[in-house]
Amino acid sequence: MNRIKELRELNSITIDELVNELEITRRTLYSYEVLDKPIKSDILIKLSKIFNSSVDYIIGNVDYDIFKNEKFISKSELENNLLNMEIE
Repeated sequence: MNRIKELRELNSITIDELVNELEITRRTLYSYEVLDKPIKSDILIKLSKIFNSSVDYIIGNVDYDIFKNEKFISKSELENNLLNMEIE
């Protein structure tokens, strides 16, 4: 699963802003974000520049963003971490 939606939301970028920047349709963005369709290389390069993230990080090949020195934590992983903190 790719991280486009999470990165878009984290960077406070609207769907309309991103489709305009990428020069794609809302339907195409939906297919990337929700249906996890393969992303064209030119779009991946643009996404990498927009989010300042590596392509591998965006498409979910790695959990560590080398551009930001940050480990991606999914919403469910964050919730589990918070639950574990409450229990201890």
